[in-house]
Amino acid sequence: MQSVKMGAGQSEQQIREKLTNAKTVIVVGGSYTGTGVARLLQNDFNVVVVERKNYHLHNIGALRACVDPSWAKNIVIPYERSLKLGQIVQAEVQEITPTDIRVHGRKEPLKFDYCIIATGTSYAFPAKVPSWKADEVSPMYFEIAKAISSAKSILVVGGGPVGVELCGEIRDHYSPAQKKVTLIQSQEYLIPGAAGYEISEKFRVAVLDKVKSKGVNVRLGERVQLDDDLKEGLAKMHYVVGERTVKTDKGSYQCDLVFWAFGAKVNNQTYGKHFAASMESTGRLRVKNTMQVDGHSNVFAVGDCSVGGTRGEMRMMFVGQQTLPIVAENIKLLEAGKGLKDFKGPIPGAMIVPFGKDGGVSNFPLPMGVRGDFTTRMLKGKDLMTDAAWKEQGFKGMGDASTVDVKSGDVDAGHLARVLGIDQAGARKMAKGLGVEDDFLAEGPTVRSRVGAATGQKLLVIASSPLGEHSVSNQVGQAFVEKYKIVFPHDDVETLDISSGQLLPFTAARVVAKFKNQGGEDVEAQQEWGETKLMIDKFKGADKIVFLIPTWNFHIPNDTKLYLDHIVQANKTFDPNTFAGLVTGKPCLLVRTSTGVAIGSDMDTGTAYMKQIMAFIGFTDIRVLAATGFPAADMSRPWLDAVKQQAEELAAKFVFDASAKFEAPTAMQFGSPAVPKPEALPSGAKILHVSCSPMGEGSASLSAAEAFLEAAKKQVGASVIHLDLAQMVKKGTLLPYTASRVMAKFATFASADATVPDGVAEDWQYTTLFIDQCKAVDVIVFSVPMWNLSIPYTLKRWMDHIAQPHKTFDPATYKGLLGKRGFVVAASGNPLLGSPLDHLTPYMVQFGGFVGIEPLFHAHISGSMGDQRAANIEAAVKALKAQACLT
Repeated sequence: MQSVKMGAGQSEQQIREKLTNAKTVIVVGGSYTGTGVARLLQNDFNVVVVERKNYHLHNIGALRACVDPSWAKNIVIPYERSLKLGQIVQAEVQEITPTDIRVHGRKEPLKFDYCIIATGTSYAFPAKVPSWKADEVSPMYFEIAKAISSAKSILVVGGGPVGVELCGEIRDHYSPAQKKVTLIQSQEYLIPGAAGYEISEKFRVAVLDKVKSKGVNVRLGERVQLDDDLKEGLAKMHYVVGERTVKTDKGSYQCDLVFWAFGAKVNNQTYGKHFAASMESTGRLRVKNTMQVDGHSNVFAVGDCSVGGTRGEMRMMFVGQQTLPIVAENIKLLEAGKGLKDFKGPIPGAMIVPFGKDGGVSNFPLPMGVRGDFTTRMLKGKDLMTDAAWKEQGFKGMGDASTVDVKSGDVDAGHLARVLGIDQAGARKMAKGLGVEDDFLAEGPTVRSRVGAATGQKLLVIASSPLGEHSVSNQVGQAFVEKYKIVFPHDDVETLDISSGQLLPFTAARVVAKFKNQGGEDVEAQQEWGETKLMIDKFKGADKIVFLIPTWNFHIPNDTKLYLDHIVQANKTFDPNTFAGLVTGKPCLLVRTSTGVAIGSDMDTGTAYMKQIMAFIGFTDIRVLAATGFPAADMSRPWLDAVKQQAEELAAKFVFDASAKFEAPTAMQFGSPAVPKPEALPSGAKILHVSCSPMGEGSASLSAAEAFLEAAKKQVGASVIHLDLAQMVKKGTLLPYTASRVMAKFATFASADATVPDGVAEDWQYTTLFIDQCKAVDVIVFSVPMWNLSIPYTLKRWMDHIAQPHKTFDPATYKGLLGKRGFVVAASGNPLLGSPLDHLTPYMVQFGGFVGIEPLFHAHISGSMGDQRAANIEAAVKALKAQACLT
C-alpha cells in the first residue's frame, strides 16, 4: 500500500510502525458513534470495532425507504473505507467484562486495554433494521412500501421525531384523499425530550401545526390498548398489517396498517451481567462527565446506551457524536498518566425534524431559535443526511461503493491476531466474519445477560441519590453489595438507580388504570400500565430488597416516593379488600443516611414512612441501617468506615428471618395536629394554591380547595395563583431535583451570601423561582390527595425545591422563614386520614413548620368516593371557611 501523509508530519507507514507497541482499544458497535470514535483513536491505538451487522445502517435516512424502496440501497453503507488503520470485524458480542469481551463463535475471550461500549438501542422497524445481513435490507423495505401502497388508513403510534417523520414521508407520497394518516401520542404534546435535554414549547407547537397542516389526524393524550395481534407486533418491534379497530382510552380507530414509533430498547444484553452496578433503571450505562462508565476507569460508553453527567440520555446521533472527542482525548490522557477532561454538555435543545423532503421544523439555541421549511430542508430533509453519512464512512458520497477498488478497510488477519492476542486461524475466521447467534436479541433487552446468569437468589438494590459515588447512601450500599457477593457468590445482584427523574411520571392515565385495577378490571393491555407492571414484576421478582435512601427534608427523596407510587398497587402488592400485603417472605433493608437529622428520631419522618409502607405491602423482616453525621472540615467522613462495616456485617447474614415482626403504630405520628384559632384573610389577600392531583375535576381535594378559594375571591377580593404540579409534570416542566441542585444547596448552607458552584446557576435559578413565588403571597393553600399513605411525589418534588437554607429556613436554628399562613385540604378514598396509617398529615405539619408555613389548618376528606363524597367535600369547605372567617 502506498505511503500517504497522516497528519503531524507522519506518514501512514510511520504510524503503523508506532502502533506495533500501542495498546488495544475494542469498540463494541459499529454505529455512528462507534466508528466515529474509532477514527479519532486509530492513529494512536490498535483499534478493533466489533459489529453485529456486516454493514453500516444509516437509520437517520431509513424512513424514506418506506415509500421509496429504491432508497433502501442508500442507507446500507459498506465498512470497507470506514477506517484506514483500525479494523472492523463482523461478530456478535455476547458478553462484555471489565477486562475482555466474548463473541459468538469463539470460546476464548478477546482482551483489551480500553473498551468503548457503543451498543445503542433497538427500535421498531422501519426506523431500524433487525437483520444483520446487508442483502436482506432492501427486500424488507419493498414489503413495507407494498403495505403502505395497499393501505387506506394508517395509524402511527408515538409522537416523537420518528412518528412525525414517518407521517411526513407518507404524506410526501400520498395525499389525504389517498391515505388517511392518524398519529396517536400518549403525552399531551409532540416531541418529548430526553432526560436532561430540554425542548422548547415554541418548537413543539410549530411541529404540531406543521403535522396538522398536512392533513394528519393528531390525537394527543391517548393511549393505545393492545389486543393480541398488536401485542405480538409490538413484541417483535414490527408493523402490523390487516383491517382492525384499534382502541384507545378515549376512542377507537379503523385502520389497516399500524406502525410503532416509540419504545427504544437499550441493547444491554452484552454488559448487563458485569456492569449491573453501573446501570440505570432504563438499562443505560451511567457515565461520568469524563465518559467513563461509573466504577470502571478503562471502560467508556457513548451514544444512546449511556446516560449521566451533563449529558442526559444520548438519544440523538449528533448529540452522541459531540462526546467523542472527549472520549478519544481522555483515553490518550489515561495512557499518558494525566488528568482527564469533562464533557461540558450538548448543544442545548438542538433538533431537526423534517416532514418529507421539502418541509419541517428545526430548533436551535438562541439567537437562531425555531426555524421552518427552508432551514430544515437544507440541513436534513433534502436527503436525510445520507450523502454526509457516506462521506463520514470514507466514500466520496452517496452510492460511491461501486467505485471501491482498494479496500483499505479490509481486515488484516495477521494484525488482528497480534493486537487481540489470538491465533492466526482464529484471526482469519474473525476477518471473514463470525455471523450471529439466532435469537440472541429475540427476547429484547434485559438487565441481566443471557450468558452465565446467576442461578441463586436475586438481590435488588434500589438507589435514590443523584450524587453517584459521592453519595453516602451509595457508598454504604456499595460496601454492602461487595460483601454480599462474597458471601452469596451464586446470587444475582441488580442495582436500580431511580434518581433524578429516571422514572416515568405517575400520570392521570396511570391513576385511572390504578383505580380500574383496584376494581378488578383487566388493565394489562394499557400501554402505560404495562410500564408500571414491569417495575412491579422486577420488584416482586427479587428475593431480597435493599433501599439506599438519603434524608431529604426529614423524609425520603421525591424519586423514592415516585417509585413507591408505581409499585404499591392493589391486587399486585396488596389486597384491596383486606389490606393484606402480597409481597411476603423477603427481607428488606433500609439504608438511611442523613446530615444532621438523627435517623429514627421523631424528626425523621422518612424512616417511619418507609417501614410502614413496606409493612403495608407485606414485609415483616424490615431492617434499618442508620448513618448520621456531618463531614469534617476537609469534607472527609471519619465515621463512615464504621457504618460501612455495619453494612458488611448485615450483608453477611442477609437472609429472611421468619420470626421478625413489624410493630404497627397505634396512633398517628406526632398525634393530631393542633387546630389554630380562626383568623380573617386580609383584604386583597394574595393566595398561592399548590395542587398535585392529575385527576382534574375528579379530584376531591382540588374541588374543595377551589370552592374555598372562590369564596375568598368574592368576600375579601383575594387573588389566586394556581400552581398545578400535575400539569407541570404532564408538560415536563416540573424538573427533578438533580445532583447539581443538591450540591448548590450544600454550598449555600454556610452563608446567606454564599454563591452556588460554577455551572449550576441556571438550575439554581429554577429552584429559586418557586421560593420567590411563595414569598410573594400572603397565604398558601395545598390540595393533596393521599397516595400510598402519604403525599404524591409531585408535591414532594416541589418541597425539595422549596426547602433551602437562608431562603425558607435558618440552617442554624431550623426556624422557618416564610412566615405565611397555610391551609391543607387532604383527601383519601378510604378513612385513613387521622389514623395511625396517615403519614400525609404529620409530614405536612413538619414541612410547614420547617419552612415557616404556620399556622397550618388541616381539612380532611376521609372518603373521596362513593355516596358521601359530596357531603365530605362540603364539610371540608365549611371548615376552611370557618378558619378564614368567611361566612
